[in-house]
Amino acid sequence: MALNSKQLCFLLTLITIIFCFRGTYCASRTEAETVYSSLFSSYIKEIRPGSDQNTPLTVNITYFLLAINSFDEVSGIIDVPSMFSLSWEDEKLTWNPWTNGNLYYLLVPQTALWLPKLYLTTPSKAFKAIGDDEYVLRILFNGYVYWSTGGIIKSTCSPDTTYFPFDTQNCTLNIFAFGYTLDEFKFNVTSKVDLRYFQENGEWELVESVGNGVTVTDDEYETSMAVFEIIIKRRPAYFVVSILCPVVFLVFLNPLVFVLPVESGERMSFCLTILLSFAVFMTLVDDVMPKSSEPAMALVSYYILGTIVQSGFVTVINVFLLAGYHKSDDARVPRILRFLTRKWCCSSNKNRIQKININSTNEPDKNSDNLADDNEVTWKMAISFIDCALFIFCYTLAIASTIGFMVRLIIGK
Repeated sequence: MALNSKQLCFLLTLITIIFCFRGTYCASRTEAETVYSSLFSSYIKEIRPGSDQNTPLTVNITYFLLAINSFDEVSGIIDVPSMFSLSWEDEKLTWNPWTNGNLYYLLVPQTALWLPKLYLTTPSKAFKAIGDDEYVLRILFNGYVYWSTGGIIKSTCSPDTTYFPFDTQNCTLNIFAFGYTLDEFKFNVTSKVDLRYFQENGEWELVESVGNGVTVTDDEYETSMAVFEIIIKRRPAYFVVSILCPVVFLVFLNPLVFVLPVESGERMSFCLTILLSFAVFMTLVDDVMPKSSEPAMALVSYYILGTIVQSGFVTVINVFLLAGYHKSDDARVPRILRFLTRKWCCSSNKNRIQKININSTNEPDKNSDNLADDNEVTWKMAISFIDCALFIFCYTLAIASTIGFMVRLIIGK
């Protein structure tokens, strides 16, 4: 049947009055006290909710990650402010809101009723329940209880610094209700961690955070556990600028000692300065690394160790080069060294002659004839050849090791 304009206007007016009346009629304190007294007069908070005590109580849990205060790689401790929102149904906490002044919920202290005690399986300090007694609960008229608790959680977390400073850490928070088996208590975990209040950290970036409910089985009982996985990645800029770049720079600076003239008298001081610099950077890296060999040591530690070995080799070689350089010109050079030096000198001389006399007539080169004589090869000439060969070798080794290290870091991360 179609409504005319007068009927439609009356109907809308009636609906408006009803909604306005419902919205302005609120429950009084007296009605709230009446409901509270009725609910808790015979309530025993030591007994878990559920009319059928043989059926497990299902507790919904949502994890709120508030921030990442710190992650200590040396001690393996992650510090995260956290909050847990839990809800469950308690059949003894129901009332009729229509007969109690439209009272749909009550706020009560958490000491007034049954609560699951939440514990962390991997605490870094004392083993105690999460939260305290200062929180309140919200009880709906249909018996659903909503409780939020939390605090600063400090949990152990096994660090993996293999690809430092491009490392990613995977930390897990295992939460369980102490004293209850799977036949009595079961978690229903929200898979998505709530990040609406999350604060970013300057050193660590949050990559992923997920929740999952698992069942832990021992010899006699099964226990429900809420598992929250936090994956964080280091922001590498600080360590790249303060450690990685200076070390790579020193690696390529080290072979230049073979270009430094022996007469300058600065070769040994140059070698020792580079060697001590590597030792200092090794100490800096060790300060932020865990004192453990598992799951693996940082690649940068192996890289710096390799550069220290190379720098030590350069230092030792220079001691012998300086000793050979100051030998008398009459001292005989070993045959193999004379042969290699003569080849190197001839090659260098021919290249020089070709550049200077490229348009001149071909005449016999007296210098070339003189080099054919083994007796013309002195220790100073031999040391010059060794310097050139070691310079090429050390630079090739530095380039190869650095490229290998960088590729391993990029592939690994």
